[in-house]
Amino acid sequence: MPADQVLQILARIDDITVQSVYSTDYRSPYPGSTAIADDEYTISYSHLDTGEITFANGDIDALKAYALAWLVSNDIMSTWENQLEIHDPLTRAEAVVMLHRTYNVLLADGSLSTYTSK
Repeated sequence: MPADQVLQILARIDDITVQSVYSTDYRSPYPGSTAIADDEYTISYSHLDTGEITFANGDIDALKAYALAWLVSNDIMSTWENQLEIHDPLTRAEAVVMLHRTYNVLLADGSLSTYTSK
């Protein structure tokens, strides 16, 4: 999935902040913690001279951005009132639903061929 598509998916979610490192509000967080406010989750990016998008903080923001975009675009995680509610604890039921949805996505794209409980 191209980086610009990742940013488009994440920009539609209210509790994720997608910001350019060139914005006036940008603050360089320490690696592993990009929360700017208690209710925000921030993905920082910049444009290279080639027009390519790169994520700030090395691979940390890229990993978070691609993982969240994949989960949302495959309907494994869904929003409630346009929020992922990232800071809320995950319930057992939500975890089971996410695992089931992930299994179905991987099965459908050919990544999994069989399932066994043993």
